[in-house]
Amino acid sequence: QHGKVYFGTEGGVLHVYHLQDDRIEVKKFDPDDQKSLKSNSIHSIYYDSHRAILWIGTYHGGINFISRWDKKFRHLQMPELSNNYILSLSEDNAGRIHVGTDGGGISILDKGVLTKNIKSESSNLLNDVVLSSHIDGEGVQWYGTFQGGLSYKNEDQTIFTNLLEGERALSDNDVNAIAEDSFGHL
Repeated sequence: QHGKVYFGTEGGVLHVYHLQDDRIEVKKFDPDDQKSLKSNSIHSIYYDSHRAILWIGTYHGGINFISRWDKKFRHLQMPELSNNYILSLSEDNAGRIHVGTDGGGISILDKGVLTKNIKSESSNLLNDVVLSSHIDGEGVQWYGTFQGGLSYKNEDQTIFTNLLEGERALSDNDVNAIAEDSFGHL
């Protein structure tokens, strides 16, 4: 975002590397500041270039977000989310944010408001620990889970197709990351 690279750490903070002046800015949890990060354990970062919002998924602190023009973070936590342990963030073609949680399944936010929650008990998602998520160029929603393999579906579908170890060359049922290349290959 505008000459900045964001990276987060497990036991640390959000780091903002300013490319132009080779400087690192640190943002961290401050219990005395309600507008700071809610947790220093950062598991996912997503920049929404359409709205200029930086979304940060934290472990125990829910979602923290900040627009390009703000100086302070805003937060989404339970009950607005199914779980405060955020592992993955992605955006679909309609601008909704898909939130993978550690035990709460998938929360879908539209303009920062929870509109849908998908859990294994009410769908065929094989595990509610969603380690990774990606919406591909065709709009297919992909979710990597802990011990549940890879689940995917089109936006208009309610049933997932699940890929498990041994099927179609998936070598393990823990899917930690999903990416797509310029040819549309995952």
